[in-house]
Amino acid sequence: MVDKKGKVKIMDFGIAKALGGERLGTTKTGMTVGTPEYMSPEQILGKNVDARSDIYSVGMMLFEILTGKLPFEHTSSEYEIQKFHRD
Repeated sequence: MVDKKGKVKIMDFGIAKALGGERLGTTKTGMTVGTPEYMSPEQILGKNVDARSDIYSVGMMLFEILTGKLPFEHTSSEYEIQKFHRD
């Protein structure tokens, strides 16, 4: 997506799919919203994020485009994804 100033923004449309079309409403301070498989480790942990988190997410997306699967298969929780990052 491109904003009015011409800056590219990465959007996570998986959130809309996961919520089944329900409106998310207003997020609260400290609330993490995203698809865990594409979120950077620091984002999952609720730490401050910057452009490197976006690069990580794009890398996950490119990996999936090229291979047809995510690098961490058979994960069902943020904890398991963090375990894969750590190990």
